[in-house]
Amino acid sequence: EVSQGERLKLNFEAVDYRCEVFVNGTSVGKHVGGSNPFWLDITDAAKSGENQLVVRVEDETEGSQIRGKQVIHAHGIWYTQVSGIWQTVWLESVADRHIDDLKIHTTIADAPGQAKVTVKVDLAGAPVAGEKVRISLVDGDKLVASKTFNTDGVFITDVSQAKLWSPDSPHLYDLSVVVLDESGQKVDEVQSYVGIREVGRTVDKDGHHRFTLNGKTVFHLGPLDQGW
Repeated sequence: EVSQGERLKLNFEAVDYRCEVFVNGTSVGKHVGGSNPFWLDITDAAKSGENQLVVRVEDETEGSQIRGKQVIHAHGIWYTQVSGIWQTVWLESVADRHIDDLKIHTTIADAPGQAKVTVKVDLAGAPVAGEKVRISLVDGDKLVASKTFNTDGVFITDVSQAKLWSPDSPHLYDLSVVVLDESGQKVDEVQSYVGIREVGRTVDKDGHHRFTLNGKTVFHLGPLDQGW
């Protein structure tokens, strides 16, 4: 049962490939793409007690859609095809006005140990007069920065003695994002994290392009991507 002032979200981590979702006979949304997550607001279609959920899936496999190495007749390095729900499905109750997404960007300054963290908050639901967003960046038990601003603003903070992320030292900063109403009461809150790093490209003395991480050349050895 959904409380007043809340919305009910149905989350799919992945459905292969093209699908339409019905709750109690009502279409609540469609999605295309077999590997990426999506969510649907089912508040108006759901009811108290038992509900019926139907996911209708279409999968051409060997048609024009992205399919990786799936084929109808598996052989050699070509894999058996699959269709339908293949990742977790879960329900989530959220406030009418809630955090939908965070866009996080980090840059490293020329001065040693100096970096900058930028966070843009995407909110779902109708804007409310006087609402604010408070973002706090934390390193372990130490508060690095905390700022409160209008919901159409962007969190930007300088970080001194920044601990840069790398495979050898995968340090992460904690991030807390809170939506506040006009009276300062908490409306919604999410916890996330930030790895301060900067990826780039340079040309070596032989004229070859090289990847860089935090301004230094790094040998790029990636796992085999079968396009799943």
